[in-house]
Amino acid sequence: MTKALDLGARIGEALDAVLDGDGAVLLAEAYFDPAGPFAARSFHADGVNDPLVIGRDDLLAVTLLDVRFPPLALRQLLDQPSEASEWLADDVLPAGLCLWDAKPHHLNALEGLRSWLMHGTDDEHKGVGYVIADKLAARKRPNLVPIIDRAVLRVIGPIGTRREFWTVLGEQLTSSRRKRLGQIGRQMRPAGDEVPAVRLLDALLWMHGSRSINARDAREVAGVQAHRP
Repeated sequence: MTKALDLGARIGEALDAVLDGDGAVLLAEAYFDPAGPFAARSFHADGVNDPLVIGRDDLLAVTLLDVRFPPLALRQLLDQPSEASEWLADDVLPAGLCLWDAKPHHLNALEGLRSWLMHGTDDEHKGVGYVIADKLAARKRPNLVPIIDRAVLRVIGPIGTRREFWTVLGEQLTSSRRKRLGQIGRQMRPAGDEVPAVRLLDALLWMHGSRSINARDAREVAGVQAHRP
């Protein structure tokens, strides 16, 4: 219980830090600027994104987040549409499901999807690690699956298991914090109120924690300090 409380407190503090002030809007604008150096809306919105299928456009979108698929794993993912569709079925992981509304059976299914993405049915997806699996799952369910990588971990610290993190983050995405995410989306120019809340949060956490030159420059313009754990 103490561990969960500590994680909840840390995540809550991290959310408040990245959502606070005008800097949040400026960082969001920088990240989602289609003329800028970041993934912008292309990750979740470009190309064909059938909620029941993993296709070529999905794999291309994931590469915008600085990862690459091993060639064999990429071919295997494209050659197994029915297996992916079983995990992405609407009665298993509904397309519009939000993290704060997810029930234990949804998180069970999400764990199953990630495991299949990383291993396939016979360990044929070698090289698809947890970060790639997170990003591909986030492409398919952008308001359910938060992305975890080194930049995000610099902001929130250790997360325990993915299941623990999903549960606690869903609890910490309170109505007031979701309202603030909505405000940030509406205040962005161009407006980003169509950007899924979890995707917007992903972007803000990453912009705070990334050590890339582009993120550093965006923080400087926004007047935001980098996180240095």
